[in-house]
Amino acid sequence: MTAEFHIYWLASLKDGVYVDEGPFLAFNPDAGSSRLGSRLLAGAQRNFGPHFETAFGYAKFFRADYLKPGTALSHNAFISWTARL
Repeated sequence: MTAEFHIYWLASLKDGVYVDEGPFLAFNPDAGSSRLGSRLLAGAQRNFGPHFETAFGYAKFFRADYLKPGTALSHNAFISWTARL
């Protein structure tokens, strides 16, 4: 089992949030802080021998003032599995 807590900041207020080399996801030069927010992640992983593993978890992003309401960064649940031949 794991639990993680991260805080995200921009390098400066003149920067934006981008995905790869595409257009910005968020840009707010009028924000009072370059803090984007915090993420809490809890998950578990289980190995079933050398060839199969599964994992599941939940993550929640707590938006700070830089990200405007309605920005599509909120929460997600996941389940994954890996098979090795």
